[in-house]
Amino acid sequence: MILWMNGHHKCLNWYKQTIMANKIFKQACFNELSVEPVCKSETEKHDRMVNFVNTIKKANDVYGTKLVRYQANLCDIHLDEKDSIQDYCTKNIHNPEVGVILSSQTSPQVDLDDDIIAEKYIETKVTIEKDGSRIEAEGFTAAFVYNTFAIGFDSDEFWANPLHKIQVASNGQTLDTEWPCLSRPEHVEEDTVALWVDAHSELELVKSTLSVQDKTVNLRDDHGKDILAEHAKRLLKNDYVDGILNSLPFKPTSTTYIDKINPGGTIDIVLFWTDRRLSMRVKTTGRNIQETQAIADILRRKYGHS
Repeated sequence: MILWMNGHHKCLNWYKQTIMANKIFKQACFNELSVEPVCKSETEKHDRMVNFVNTIKKANDVYGTKLVRYQANLCDIHLDEKDSIQDYCTKNIHNPEVGVILSSQTSPQVDLDDDIIAEKYIETKVTIEKDGSRIEAEGFTAAFVYNTFAIGFDSDEFWANPLHKIQVASNGQTLDTEWPCLSRPEHVEEDTVALWVDAHSELELVKSTLSVQDKTVNLRDDHGKDILAEHAKRLLKNDYVDGILNSLPFKPTSTTYIDKINPGGTIDIVLFWTDRRLSMRVKTTGRNIQETQAIADILRRKYGHS
């Protein structure tokens, strides 16, 4: 039993190292929620900054993370009641950790000159449940948009776990998922983070192996079937669509094309421009929720209008 456990542990370590060796996350997004509570002493302030710098350095060593995106200037991010990160850097300019902070920092947190990123950011809001309340998390929102991890201070026991449950609202739909915030150097190499990295590394969408003629359409013989069938013909020509599974009940209050992203690579779409908001379930080639989300974005942009 011990030998099996040791073998299992070695196998998991090998798998984790293989993941890390091949995944690059060039940037992380600062978690502004980790600023509170602020430090109560000079020692605590120094320790917090050293820990933060060591986390950045570890992320760089393992994932090639060169930049940390901040939603505010360093002079506006406080360590205690009087000093900001910028103040700390100015007072400790000769300390090695200051060089790491200054060389890795960039803002704004989201590049609004990048049309694709800007569109996704404007449409997305991420919240996290902390201390019994659901609060907006700007750093997690940016991290979700850039498909990277958040990084922050080890300011509270809440951040001791690197993986956090978040809720993503985008284009009228809601997604519950888990997202990492690296708050300690050891978080970088934790098994849960390695597995998250494997699932969220740069997407390689798989095209359907079916010809358009071999893709099937299953629709109920209801009012609006002809309209759904016509739209289905367009969808079947898409490389990431495998078929139409079935029509769905009308969605009279829906105002968005993508109604729901489901496990198993299926997407519920709504022809919201029709009188009865006709709806159907599309089978895609998505192998996980992240790929299915990306395919949903492709379908929305290409087909999500009358």
